[in-house]
Amino acid sequence: MRLLKKYYMFMGLGLLSIPLVFLAINSMILLCILFIEKVLGYPIGLNFKSSGLTIIFYIFFFLILITLVIIASRYVYKIVNRLRLLNDKLLDIANSDKLPNKLDIPTHINDEIDEVGQSINILIDRLRFRELEIIENKKQEQNYINQLAHDINTPLTALNLELYQLGFQYQINDNDIELSYEKINYISNLIKALPNKDDISKFYTFNHQVDIQACINTTIDKWHYLLDSKNILTILNVEGNCIYWHGDQLWYERLFDNIISNVYKHSNSSRITIYLNENYITIQDNGIGFNDMSTKSKGLTIIKDICERFSLKLNIKSDSNGTIITIENNRE
Repeated sequence: MRLLKKYYMFMGLGLLSIPLVFLAINSMILLCILFIEKVLGYPIGLNFKSSGLTIIFYIFFFLILITLVIIASRYVYKIVNRLRLLNDKLLDIANSDKLPNKLDIPTHINDEIDEVGQSINILIDRLRFRELEIIENKKQEQNYINQLAHDINTPLTALNLELYQLGFQYQINDNDIELSYEKINYISNLIKALPNKDDISKFYTFNHQVDIQACINTTIDKWHYLLDSKNILTILNVEGNCIYWHGDQLWYERLFDNIISNVYKHSNSSRITIYLNENYITIQDNGIGFNDMSTKSKGLTIIKDICERFSLKLNIKSDSNGTIITIENNRE
């Protein structure tokens, strides 16, 4: 029942109770007198106005009215307690570091106070969802720069190795290229000082048809010198012509760059075999493989995230005979 209806009901009952109580007490006293005189045979013989019956009448009358007022005040007190509970819950939401538990609201909403409580519960649910969303976004933001820093440090490391190889090959004095080493190390240290972030879902990607073979060739050309310096042979087998996958070319190049980087740095491999067709690509090396802890490395995390971003199915098998990475194109 609505609060306004309850108010009208109690006001009506209050107004009706006064004459009803008056009549009820009058009738009760009259019946008592008749019982005493007619049944018990004891004549009272008192004038009602001048006797103590008037005092008794008014005592009963006001006692009953006071009882009705107490009953009504208990109902008002109950409403006040419910409002105070709502107020305390709102203050808890505003001032507490953690979201409070929801209010215990009956399934059947009785009045406007229950509706306010239900709205507060909806507010708590919404705030809890936003809190979880903010935590997730912060986690994604923290992961993003960490991953990007790894991507930037990968070519910096390669550049350091190339400078070393060039210096050794052409007998360049270390002092002549020391400034280049310092600049590379300076950039690397700046990258390490960035906050840790990592998730490409925070990026905008411009998806279109990407020539996968061209991306692989670009990656192989980029790593050709360093792979040759370690006597790592690269074999590319392509089935079909003009193989296109849906996605972003920059991210596909980043994907293949991290795969080749892992092989170069960690596999101790002498051969990389790449097989490509319209449905999948397989990159296999004959190195030492990696253990379970290596699967949590930054490079593999980047590979997994990019595959997930473009709905690619990733499968990695590794043992002491080498590693096979298979990426399937799930898009039609």
